[in-house]
This record gives sequence, structure tokens and C-alpha cells, in this order.
Amino acid sequence: MSPEHALHTAAAAEGVEERLSSAERLGLLIYFVGAFAAMTRVTFATLLGDWFLGVATAAVPVAAVGVMWTTLYGVRRSDVESASRRTVTWAQLVLAHVALLSVFGFVNGNLPPDITRDAIPYAVIAMFAVLGHRASVWRFAENTALWATLAAVPVAIFGLDLSDIAGRGSVQSEAYRTQGVLGLWPLLLLALPGRPPGWRRLAMVGLPFFVLGEQVLFLKRAPTVRVALVIVLLLFVVPALARVHRRGNTLLIAGAITALLAVGIWGETFVTAATSLGDRFEGSSGISATLVDENSRITEALAWADSTGDIEWVVGRGMGSYFTHVDILNFVLSEVDAQATFARRNLHIGILEPIFRGGVLFWLLYFGGFIVALGRTGIAIQLARAGEENSRTLGGAMFLYVYVTFQLTEGAASTSWYFDLAVVGLALGRLLSSGTRSLR
Repeated sequence: MSPEHALHTAAAAEGVEERLSSAERLGLLIYFVGAFAAMTRVTFATLLGDWFLGVATAAVPVAAVGVMWTTLYGVRRSDVESASRRTVTWAQLVLAHVALLSVFGFVNGNLPPDITRDAIPYAVIAMFAVLGHRASVWRFAENTALWATLAAVPVAIFGLDLSDIAGRGSVQSEAYRTQGVLGLWPLLLLALPGRPPGWRRLAMVGLPFFVLGEQVLFLKRAPTVRVALVIVLLLFVVPALARVHRRGNTLLIAGAITALLAVGIWGETFVTAATSLGDRFEGSSGISATLVDENSRITEALAWADSTGDIEWVVGRGMGSYFTHVDILNFVLSEVDAQATFARRNLHIGILEPIFRGGVLFWLLYFGGFIVALGRTGIAIQLARAGEENSRTLGGAMFLYVYVTFQLTEGAASTSWYFDLAVVGLALGRLLSSGTRSLR
């Protein structure tokens, strides 16, 4: 049998219908609803009262329990093909290491809420990776992505203060703190090979452009480039690699409508923001100075590295850890213990965060999974050419390339971006799974 014929046969075999059980649906629903509540805490506290802050805080661990329930229930089902051994092994090792680092953090006296907040992102990504090979989970996530993103748009608009050019992109602004609720948008583009009908297709293309426009209004450089790059890769590069011809009418119409809405709603403000964003890219002393000399992230990372001991480079400081340094005294600091000590709790260069928590050992384990997954991109391309449905796998690879690359300049996985964890985990698990199954 030729390799090409084998690929077609595998793709057809993988199209066998499998469904989520009621218990699994409930777990995923708890995750997505909990994550939505956690990321909209500021907006709904403003609308409903401060009592919602307590609900949102509780929703963070509850959402993690939801995906854990689905994962545990799924692996016990005998009628569903399990994830590949490489996926399960990687997830088990990550979860075990996270548990050890959590105990380490507790022994070191770190605050339990901080330990939980640091541990959950790694655990959620690992659990979604175990689910990433299942077509039914992808269908549920893609359907949820459409409705959750539609619901998130008015929340995002509600918090925008267009009169405050400098402040609307601040980490303290309501709009910026709730934008994580739009984080499922890549799933909308990944679902396009399923050829959704009518308004759904239009919305699934248009909503990512809304996310892009919001980054422009926030005057955010790296997020603007990242979102634009993912849109280009998923709409144009993936079909080209898969040798799939897609009609461009929907893309052009959705993009035009979104652009007209942006100008119509925000008018001159959007144009001014785009101009200001261009100035930010150039910086006061040129692009190179913006990337290095004027980059506070590098100052922060150097301060952390200078405060890190030899053994901490190997095993880290545990979950809930923090660091202090004279070079970050003018940064935003957090209260990290009962003695009212203020320190820095995280790094804004995400690729260093696993070293901060678990040393080089945890970094090799965690990012080793990404390296193995992305090493299967060639297989994903072949499968995409065997059937358009398989291009979701290739799209997931493109998304992960961008995600890992921008960990060099953006923050690590966080519950402030809870939906992102699901997208990363699903894409990772789909690539890691043997046969890289197609969605039907």
C-alpha cells in the first residue's frame, strides 16, 4: 500500500463517530462556564455587585475540576480510543511534577491561593492534551467557542474607555483585564474546514478580526502581531500547505464587515490608535531599542536571574514562588506572605516561567512536549493533503508555533487567560496523538 493511500485510509478510519457522554459534557460545561465567570469578574462585579468577585474566585478551581472530571471519566471508557502513549506519558509526568512543585511551594511557605493559581494552568493544558485526540471534544469546544466569543464581545466593549488612550491598554483597565474571555477565537478558524453554514461561517471569520482590532485599541505590540499572524496562517497558509482551494468570498466579506464596524463604532479613535501603535513599534530610539533597551520584560528577567541560586536553576522555587530585586522596586509588586512582603510573582517572558517554578528539569519536561508535537508537523501536512478535515491538525500546529514563539515576549499560561489553556492543550494533544485523527 502506498503512503498516500495509507493516509487516505487512516483518515477515513478516523472518521468513526464517537460521542461525549452526559458526564463528560457536564465536566466540559463546568470548565467553560467557570472560566468565563473567572475572566469576567471585573465586568460583572461592576454590573451585579462585589458578591460576584467571590463567585469568580471560586470558579477558578471549579473550572479545573470540570476538565479533570471529563478527563478521568474519558480514560475509563472502554468504547473510546485512548490518547497515544506519548500523550498520556507526557501529561502524567507534567501533572506529577506540578503536584511535587505545589508541595514544594507549600513547604516553602508560599500562599495556597498563589500555589493554586500557578499550578492550574499547567494541569489544565496537560488534561486537555489527553482529550485532544477526540473529535467529540473538538466539536464541543468549537461550538462553545462560537457562542462564548459572541457573548464575550459585549463584555469586551463594555469595559472600553475610548477617551483614555493611554489607560485603556493598562493592566488595570477593565477591558484589558477581561479580554481573556475572547481566548477561544482560534478554534473558530480551526473549525472552518467543517464548512459551517451561513452566518456561522461569517461570524467565525469576523470575530477573530474583532480580537485583532481590540489589540490595536489597546496599543499592544506583541499581541497585535500574534493575533494577525495566527489569522494569516490559519486562513491562508494552512489551506496552501494542504493544497485546498477555499472560496475567498466569506473571508473578504467578514473582514470588510468587521473593518466597517470598527470604524463605525470607534471611528477616529481606531485610526488614532493604529497610528499610536505604529509609533510604539518604533519606540523613542528605534525598533532595536524598543526590543532591548526599553523593554521592561528584559529588566524583569535579568533581575529574576540575578536573584536565582544555583540549585533553583535546577529544581526551581516551587509553585506560588516570588522574587525580589532592587531593579524591580518600581514595578507593580504583589503581597506574597502574611508579613506583608511585596515582591514580583511572575515573569513576562513566558518561556522562562517553568524554570522559575520548577527549574530546568521542569522546563525540559513541559516544553519537551511541545517540541515533540511540533516535530510531527510533517505528518500533519500529509494528513491535511489526504483530507481537508485533517487540516485542523495542521492549523493546530501553526497556532502552537506562534504560541511558543511569542512566549519569548509574552507572559506564560495563566488563569487570567483561561480559555487559551484549552486551545493550547487541544492543539498539543491532537499533534501528539498517534495518527493525528481527523474531525468529522
